[in-house]
Amino acid sequence: MYKKILAVMGVDTVIKSIGYFLIPIYLYLMPKNDFGEFGYIYGVIILLPQIITLGLYVPQIKEFSSQEECKKKIFSSTILFVTIFAIIILTIFICSDFLEYIEIKIFKIESQVKLKGIVFTILIFTMTINLIIYSHVIALNNSKNIISYNIIKFITGNFFAISVLYLFEREPDTTLLRGYGLLIGDILLIVCTYFIFCYRYQKFAIDIKYLKKSLKIGLLIVPGAIASVISSMSDRYFINKYYGLSDVAEFNLAMQFLLPIQLIMISVQTVFTTEIYNEKSIKLALSKTKDLIKKLMYSFLIIIPILVSCSEMSKYLNIIPENYKETTELIIILSIGIVSLTMQQLPFNLFIKKNKAYLVTVLTILSALMTVFLGSISIHLYGTYGCIISSGFVNILILIISIKLIKGM
Repeated sequence: MYKKILAVMGVDTVIKSIGYFLIPIYLYLMPKNDFGEFGYIYGVIILLPQIITLGLYVPQIKEFSSQEECKKKIFSSTILFVTIFAIIILTIFICSDFLEYIEIKIFKIESQVKLKGIVFTILIFTMTINLIIYSHVIALNNSKNIISYNIIKFITGNFFAISVLYLFEREPDTTLLRGYGLLIGDILLIVCTYFIFCYRYQKFAIDIKYLKKSLKIGLLIVPGAIASVISSMSDRYFINKYYGLSDVAEFNLAMQFLLPIQLIMISVQTVFTTEIYNEKSIKLALSKTKDLIKKLMYSFLIIIPILVSCSEMSKYLNIIPENYKETTELIIILSIGIVSLTMQQLPFNLFIKKNKAYLVTVLTILSALMTVFLGSISIHLYGTYGCIISSGFVNILILIISIKLIKGM
């Protein structure tokens, strides 16, 4: 198992190291307020596919079989149903006044409101399809496939975004331009990965019996996914509301520096999830989870000071523009909450394995309620730092509760 994790993580490390060199390009091509606006929007919409899929990406991995016909049934039923459902829901969303209301009231978008709404809603659709494809790749349990997918995603995601920003640099709205670039890249990602990994598993039929069974699992996760979106956007919402997009941009840049932590966890999850779901002994699964939590904790204690040093070095070399003054401080404070948040996925795996997905929902809803409540108070008393610290406190608390619960299983 650890060899697979290291293989996926190794390639991800190389890819994201290159990604670090791309951060100054985005900072150069996008004004600070646009960088903040885009990060705010993207940070929310990237979580929405978990809701729009109705949680079906989870049983897609959990119920995967070694039998060829069963693989076809699971993939075909999932992608066909999700595609139809997503088209209906997002079309209604685009045609309603609710979309414009969210853009103006929640995201505080002032320019190209309708066009941004359409572009980012279509992007949500492509992300949703890509989540199903990626879950299928994970379910195949082949580290080479996962590595190939991640490489293709990195290239398509960044090449077109940077190209569109550069070619149309005279256009004033770089948030919209980057959205166009991401959308082009996402569409190409669907085409490439579908024909490489999924085409041979496609049947144009939905197995109703499987769909009903998988919805019983997936729908339990949806309320928690909604809570995760609220919890994730609350920091940016309060910062934007009281301090503006310039401060949101600082927050986004700090989050970019902390991406290695999240990406390590994603690499671990892609391998560890199938390992845990396939493990017959719950005691052994619990033991593996505890062991991995300890190893990751030690790893993050080494990685965080390196990321802080990278930020300081980037400032010294003028890679980060001078108007990003608080990046290092934000990285230090944010790192505690981000580590706790990402680590929560490990005990959550065990809850799902034991058919106790409702615990994931209860804990994420509790997290969202506490984050919003404490954030709304701390933003007034201690500003941006207070909002982030309160969010980090909630994430630590939820992680501790999760670990306590799996010990009692």
